[in-house]
Amino acid sequence: MLEIDIEKALPDFRLQVSFALETEFLIVLGPSGCGKTTLLRCVAGLVRPDVGRIAYNGRTFYSSTEKTFIAPRDRRVGYMSQECALFPHMSVKNNIWYGVARPTSRSKELYEQLMRLLKIEHLAQRYTGRLSGGEKQRVALARALMTEPQLLLLDEPFSSLDSETRLEMQAQLKLMHSIWGIPFIVVTHDPYEAKVLGEKFMFINKGCQTDPPPLWIRTYLADNNETCLLA
Repeated sequence: MLEIDIEKALPDFRLQVSFALETEFLIVLGPSGCGKTTLLRCVAGLVRPDVGRIAYNGRTFYSSTEKTFIAPRDRRVGYMSQECALFPHMSVKNNIWYGVARPTSRSKELYEQLMRLLKIEHLAQRYTGRLSGGEKQRVALARALMTEPQLLLLDEPFSSLDSETRLEMQAQLKLMHSIWGIPFIVVTHDPYEAKVLGEKFMFINKGCQTDPPPLWIRTYLADNNETCLLA
């Protein structure tokens, strides 16, 4: 279980979130600049909260009272951003292997599985400058999963893609979640994407968890129970 109860002062407000997550697919929504990305960066260890605690399966990543802070590289947290952040001087294969300290028979099997599932086997030797937007996202997702993370964070991963490619990537992401069985946390501004992917939903406004607009509930949670809201 992922347990988060943190506060972080930002220029215009204070981020305050508290929730727990098993292996569900959590969607985080809210207006631009409300603290969604900061939340992901705190979980990944890229930003240190001011106070609170972050823990996963009993292992403390951060605690202000215990003065604990686990470095990002030791958290086993996958992070995928909108920009992909692929290395242009490396092939697709080397990009995917980048975070693996030492190749093993297990990691080689995982690499082959990811290439097959994400349908990028034919791209292994290609450099990232010759990839389409959808291909880059598939490679970035493979790289994030190649390190065998305990949880996966995705910050608006498909917002720059055309609608057809976005639908394909949403299907790929749901497949990966069903296979890996770990918590996925996705930030998105797309209500349709939220409905397609989400099992749990959290709304943030000016740093605070809040109830969603009534219209959003009627439109996008009509087939779900409101207990899926984390507020």
